[in-house]
Amino acid sequence: FPWNFSAKIFVGFNSNSFLKEFNNKVQPSFGIGLFTKKTLFHPNFAIGIGFETSLLMSNFTFQASQNDSSLNGFYFTKDRSPKLFNSITNKGFQFQTPLQVYWKFKKFSPSIGVFATISHYKSTFIGSSGSSPISLDETQTYNAKAFYFGYLAQFEYQITSVWSVALNYSFAEAKKLVFDN
Repeated sequence: FPWNFSAKIFVGFNSNSFLKEFNNKVQPSFGIGLFTKKTLFHPNFAIGIGFETSLLMSNFTFQASQNDSSLNGFYFTKDRSPKLFNSITNKGFQFQTPLQVYWKFKKFSPSIGVFATISHYKSTFIGSSGSSPISLDETQTYNAKAFYFGYLAQFEYQITSVWSVALNYSFAEAKKLVFDN
């Protein structure tokens, strides 16, 4: 059984533990992916791995002054300067590496799998401009990356031997959030 390479365009719904905290439970998305699949044990059964990028259609901004979350509070940089969390905004893009099992039935392939993903956010903190006396008098912007692990379910339709379209649902659990500027 040879390795098969393919590309797909998909629409779907994403959900993750980080966004649920901000009452943004499910986000519609669309994306594109490149995959390689290997048929195993049976001509209709395959395992595949790929790379996807998707655009989340619902952007949100969370303001700490208007809501309570686990992000609210002070953070300290490597040089120990204090930063007060102010807001986080969804940039809308995520990159995902799924590992899936497929069962092919004519041109249809339902699948389930697991994945690792990185989502990008923009965050603002209130920090010191460096003037004396030290006070929190300046809004500072940081990029934030969230690292997730999760599961997905997908229903794919093969258009050609190389291209397919799919409906997708994924849920992920946030494992780490990193701020950098």
